[in-house]
Amino acid sequence: MEISIKDLKSLCDIILTKVEQSGLSKVEVNVDYYRDICDIYDLDTDTPKLMIGSFVDDWESLQKILHGKDSALTLDLERLGNVMIIIRDSITGS
Repeated sequence: MEISIKDLKSLCDIILTKVEQSGLSKVEVNVDYYRDICDIYDLDTDTPKLMIGSFVDDWESLQKILHGKDSALTLDLERLGNVMIIIRDSITGS
């Protein structure tokens, strides 16, 4: 399977536009810490290694990129994904 970055950018725009059109311009986040599963592609283990992450740290790191204080790294894809998950959960009440 190949994923086109151009298509991915378009999908993000379509989905976030839909969220905005529903009347949502901000999301209140009332949690910080989350569990992160390491080696998510290793399906042979019954006890995956867990780590703790912070939505606040993720968002603050992404804000530095937005304001030109840091350069984007591939790690920021993970941070952005984590923020998208908390947005989804805040919208759906999960």
